[in-house]
Parts: sequence; C-alpha cells; structure tokens
Amino acid sequence: MLFKYRQDYEKTVMGFLSYLPYFKNLDNLRQEMRLYNNADNQFEIYLFSKSQQSDYLGIIGIQHEAKFVVVRYIALAPDIRNQHYEAILMRELQNTFPQESITAVPDYTYLLKYLQSDQSHA
Repeated sequence: MLFKYRQDYEKTVMGFLSYLPYFKNLDNLRQEMRLYNNADNQFEIYLFSKSQQSDYLGIIGIQHEAKFVVVRYIALAPDIRNQHYEAILMRELQNTFPQESITAVPDYTYLLKYLQSDQSHA
C-alpha cells in the first residue's frame, strides 16, 4: 500500500532518504524535504507498506504532471532491497495512478519493467 506523505511522516521519510547517497548530505536532505512540505508543487512522496497495520518498508519520490508520473527515486529498507519488493512498489504506484503514464529518471528506468504490459511509457 502507498500512503501519501504528511508532515508527521517527516522523520520516517528522512530516514529512508538517508539510504540514498545524494541525501547523506544534510543540505540536500533538507532541500528535498522542503519540496514535500510545500503543497503547491508537483513533487510528491509516498510511503510503502504491506498493509495499514504494518511498518513502512520504503518510499517512492515522484514528480506528478497532468498525464504522467516520473519516478525520481525509491528507497527500501535494507532487509527488503530486492526485485520482489521493487515490483510490488511499482505495481502499487501504477494502481495509485491508473490513468497516467509512468516513466522514471535515468537511474531508475530499470523499474519500468515491473509495470503491467499495457502501461505506456513516456
């Protein structure tokens, strides 16, 4: 399940972002969090969990435009960093945005293989 970011998730999201090399720099991390705390932009982050009652397993950062969604990054807990969970996360994203085309920044294009075959990519 995907849960849209709310400010009370900030520390959890920051923890997941710290797994990504770019966000080990505190200034970069703070700038990124400002994107999600400002509701007036197209940048969104979702927390990923198996169910409403379970712990968060990761996050996915996206840029949401009128007809498409761009995956900017994903960060999964170290013990579940594998293709199985990447595939689940991408299918959840597709279910969350069924009418939009999903694509990714270059470092994450490998995730597009997990989308259903009728999904068109930008």
